[in-house]
Amino acid sequence: MNLTSQDVMALYPQYLYEAILKTATGRDDLKFKVTTAQFPLVKKQRDREETASGIFVAFVVGVGMALIPASIVSRVVHEKERGLYHMQVVSGVSRRAYWGSFFLFDILQTYVPCFLAGSLFEAFGLEYP
Repeated sequence: MNLTSQDVMALYPQYLYEAILKTATGRDDLKFKVTTAQFPLVKKQRDREETASGIFVAFVVGVGMALIPASIVSRVVHEKERGLYHMQVVSGVSRRAYWGSFFLFDILQTYVPCFLAGSLFEAFGLEYP
């Protein structure tokens, strides 16, 4: 018997009493059956699990959403490094159209993941207090 097991508190006395009764009665076929059942979770434990799950979901979604502005800024920096902005302005693209397209694309790039995350929260029934 593993005496470091979490179930030893219930099982060790059972084996001890069984050995004593086998010796006292002289019957080697004597057996006890032990049944154990876990205690139900108390409300405080359930609340703690829900809070931990909520924090984990918020952290993961937050990290995912934090990558969106990084991709937006990297695209602007990339165009500035390569001189694409200057090339488009020289080719006749107005500044309003250039920055308007950036704004429109960035809004779409932001709203699609937000809408998708909200839809997945609803689909999987993730509700946290």
